[in-house]
Amino acid sequence: MNIRAILAALLVITAALPAGAAAAAAPDTDASTPTIQFQTDDGANETDANNTTAGGGENPDFEDDQPPEYADDGTPGAAAGLRVTPIDFGEEWMGTETTDSDAEYATTGPFALFSLSAPAENARIAQSAADAQLLEGEQTLRVDYDDDAAPTDGESYYEVELFFEDGSTKTIGLTASETGVSVAASDYAEYQALIEEMEEPATERGFEATPEGLIEYHSWQQDRVEIIESFLVERAEQLFGVVVLAVQNPLAWVLALMALALAAFKREQQHGWMLDRIENDAGETARKDKQLRSAFREHVQASNEEYIGQMDEVNDQQAQYWRDSFDVYSVRQLAELAKRGPHNTPDDAATDGGETAPAIAAIDADEIRDSWLAKAWSTNRLADPQEALTCIRAACVRMEAKYGLGHEYDATRDAVESLLEDVREQEASY
Repeated sequence: MNIRAILAALLVITAALPAGAAAAAAPDTDASTPTIQFQTDDGANETDANNTTAGGGENPDFEDDQPPEYADDGTPGAAAGLRVTPIDFGEEWMGTETTDSDAEYATTGPFALFSLSAPAENARIAQSAADAQLLEGEQTLRVDYDDDAAPTDGESYYEVELFFEDGSTKTIGLTASETGVSVAASDYAEYQALIEEMEEPATERGFEATPEGLIEYHSWQQDRVEIIESFLVERAEQLFGVVVLAVQNPLAWVLALMALALAAFKREQQHGWMLDRIENDAGETARKDKQLRSAFREHVQASNEEYIGQMDEVNDQQAQYWRDSFDVYSVRQLAELAKRGPHNTPDDAATDGGETAPAIAAIDADEIRDSWLAKAWSTNRLADPQEALTCIRAACVRMEAKYGLGHEYDATRDAVESLLEDVREQEASY
C-alpha cells in the first residue's frame, strides 16, 4: 500500500476521534506535558512522552536565572562561601589592599597571591596583559601582570574567574597599579649608594660609568689587591727567613751588639753633658729656688718702697688722701689694702671654693658707700668710689707689670675692675 495514503488515513481517523477517546488512548501521558512526534525511517510517527523543555524546571542545568555561585544541583556551591585572603610579602614594591572583602582588591606590583578557603578547579582572566593560575593544592591563586598591564601613573581593572568542581563560579575584581616594577631593581636599590660611589673613581681611571665599566673597574681593583698582597706576603716571608737565619748566626749577634755600642757612644757624645749636669749638680734645683725666692723678696721690697704718687694714675693730692685715710704710702700697701682689707685679713680667709678671696670682692656696688672703703672719699678726701677704685686698680696693675707679682694680685685686680664697672653702670643710671 502507498505510505502517503496510509498516513492520510491515520490523520483523518485521529481528527474524527473525540477528545475523551484520545485521552483514553493515552492514559499514562501527563496532560500538562507536551509530546513531540517524529517520523521514523519507515514513515511511522512516534511520540516522546518523557522529554521536557527547559521551562519545565525539572532540570536545573538549563535555568538561565540561576546565580553563578550556585552548583549544578541548584544549591549554593563552593563559590558562595568562598573566602579570599591576600598574601602579604612585606615588601615595599608590592602589596594588596582589600577594597571589598572576598570581591574587590587593589594590587601593587608585578604579581599578587591570594589564599582560597576552598580548592578551585580552574582560574582565568579574560583581559589581556594578565594571567591567573592555581598553584599546587588549588587553594592558592597567583595573578601575574605584564609590565604594561597598568599605566605608569594610573590603574587598570581586571576580573579573575574561579571555577569549582560543583559547577559554581566566583568573580574577583582586581585594580592593578605599578605593574612595571622590577623585583630585581627593588632588591638592588640598597646598592645604589655603592654604585654611585664607584662611578667617580672608575671614570677617573678611564673606565666608563656603565655596568660593564664598573665590572671591569672592580676586576682591575681585585687584580691590584692580589698583586700587592702577594708582594707583601712574599716580602714578609723573606724577612721572616732572614730573621730566622740571623738568630741562628752568632756573627749576627756580634754585629747587633756592636751597633748598639756605637749608638750609645754617639748618644753620649751628643747628650753627655746633660747626664753630667744631672749627676754632678744635684743642688741646681735648690739654687734655682733660692734665686727665685731672693728675686721675689727684692720685688716685694721695691714695691713696698715705691711711692704711690709716682704712678701716672695717682697724683700727690690723692696719695696724701690715701695716707690720711688708711695710712697707705707705697704701691704694695695700696694693693694689699684691696687684697686684705683695712684690718689686714689673714691669708687663711678663704671662700667656699677653698681659695683666698680678696677683701674688696666682698663689697657690693649698691653698698659701697657704706663699706670700709667709703673712708677714702669722705669729707676733704677723694671725690667718689670711682676715683678710689681707679687708684687701687693702678696699684694692682703696677705690681703685675713692673714687679712680676701678678700671681699674687691677679684675683684682686679682677675684683677691683668688676666692682668699678658695676659702680659706673649704677651711677650712669641715676
